[in-house]
Amino acid sequence: MTVLIPYPVLVEVAAVLTRLAERRPAERVVESLEATSGYIIVYEEEYRRTALRVALVTGCSGFDAYIIALAKDRNALLITDDNAMSGHARALGVDNGSPTCYEPREADKEDTLGHAVACLLAALSPASLSSR
Repeated sequence: MTVLIPYPVLVEVAAVLTRLAERRPAERVVESLEATSGYIIVYEEEYRRTALRVALVTGCSGFDAYIIALAKDRNALLITDDNAMSGHARALGVDNGSPTCYEPREADKEDTLGHAVACLLAALSPASLSSR
């Protein structure tokens, strides 16, 4: 299974991990996502018109509009735990399932960066998504 990652999501991952840890670990995660087969980074230019239509029709956030638009354009399953985004996507006929479940271990909870990365990788893991 291929996981599509909208470029704005990659930017957000970089920002959040930099705030939670430091720049270098965030760079390593971003580089890994960019280099891993099974993950495809999709740039805004490829679906910007759909994103604008999604925003105009639903009134959702710009960030959500990009994510929904990519799923709509590629006829892809949208995985989210955001109820508002899920509702907007469903209203536009975008298939969205329940999020990948991840219960953090106690050690992960104490290590903020480890927890953030573990949650991200659990949500993006092709292996976890293929069991859907």
